[in-house]
Amino acid sequence: LANPDSTADRTRAGFDLTYKYKSFLIEGEYLMGKDDGEEGDGETVNDVLERSGYAATLGYTIIKDKCQVIARLDNYDKDINKDLNIVNKYILAGSWYFSKTTRVQLEYNIVAEEDPDKPVDNNLFAIQFQAAF
Repeated sequence: LANPDSTADRTRAGFDLTYKYKSFLIEGEYLMGKDDGEEGDGETVNDVLERSGYAATLGYTIIKDKCQVIARLDNYDKDINKDLNIVNKYILAGSWYFSKTTRVQLEYNIVAEEDPDKPVDNNLFAIQFQAAF
């Protein structure tokens, strides 16, 4: 979370690309951040803290305007100058659209931390209902 009292210099950048062709979807995303300075609680960031991440998504619409499946890879490195802190998330999802603004989504996330000595049981299965009005 952002600290409004921070005097650290923060730099953020990112970009994404989306390509759709008929029933296929391909998306890519990259982000980076750099913090240097003092946090509001007096904690000094002695070294420049650099972060990076990316995501790649493949999707296919099985039934036009009704059913879509997605496979996605998320990668996040919270400090590129340290080892064993990358988190990879593999996501499989399927959505059923009742209308353009209403859908139900089933999603399974496999979360893989890079450090084998600190395994975390944090895989996730989710059912989401979304309606916009």
